[in-house]
Amino acid sequence: MRRRPVLSVIVPVYNESENVGPMHDALFDTAQQASWVDWEFIFIDDGSTDDTFELLRRSHLRDPRVKVVRMSRNYGSHKGAAAGLRYAAGDAAVIMAGDLQDHPREILRFLDKWREGYHVVWGVRANRDDNPVDVALSRFFAMLIRRIALPSYP
Repeated sequence: MRRRPVLSVIVPVYNESENVGPMHDALFDTAQQASWVDWEFIFIDDGSTDDTFELLRRSHLRDPRVKVVRMSRNYGSHKGAAAGLRYAAGDAAVIMAGDLQDHPREILRFLDKWREGYHVVWGVRANRDDNPVDVALSRFFAMLIRRIALPSYP
């Protein structure tokens, strides 16, 4: 009998005590809709100074799919994501921000593409609620990436 594929969802968080509960709930609900895959939820606490880690620890006690990695200090979300990839046991991995700007239900669309045989699925947010400075910096970064390395970068 073939084993089910495993999806690792990596969520770097920093001082997200208000969001880790709703994020776990949303991941749980999303996983219920794709029972053909086994899920693991890897939360990377990136040096939080609030009670984020304690809340994640409680989530782990309630749901064995939750793994919690605690960084010694704040290294930034990109290093947190990289740490999550090192701990991931899945056949595929999704990296999401812990603030619920992107809802975990979007993972279902990624899974559809994965089932179709795609090796890489990249999501791009159509609408941003960020402040104008962040939007401008993001656009500038994307332009640099397109010119320097990846002409088809979205």
